[in-house]
Amino acid sequence: MAEIIEEIDLTKPIPKIAPCEICGISTLRLKPYNSYIRLGEAPIDLIHLDVLGLFKIGFNGSRFIITFLYNTTQLLVTYYIKSKANVFNCFKNFKQHYKRLDRKIHRLQANNGGEYTSKAILRYLFLLGITLEFTVLGNL
Repeated sequence: MAEIIEEIDLTKPIPKIAPCEICGISTLRLKPYNSYIRLGEAPIDLIHLDVLGLFKIGFNGSRFIITFLYNTTQLLVTYYIKSKANVFNCFKNFKQHYKRLDRKIHRLQANNGGEYTSKAILRYLFLLGITLEFTVLGNL
């Protein structure tokens, strides 16, 4: 690594290199998202969810990070979890901690990674009247 750093001259400007057509095509995962994604209108109307990991064992033995992002206020809440099986309990904990009497979570938006597709989570969201929306995998 030290050898690589010594070879880079940061005093010179970085040359502009146009990406080739194959590079642009190879980074596309699926067709562009055709429908319009409605933005949140109230502070907790729309919440973006994502699970990051698998990391080396970290804080308290955790290997994953779950994020909750309020769309309108851009408040980001993170939790450290040991396995993806803890996602449902983590969401219930988040909802309980950040609930407001005058506001309700209407929509959750997640990538299509499969963490939020268990029957227990879907039943829980249905009973609360929360709509689960999926984006293209890797898009959040």
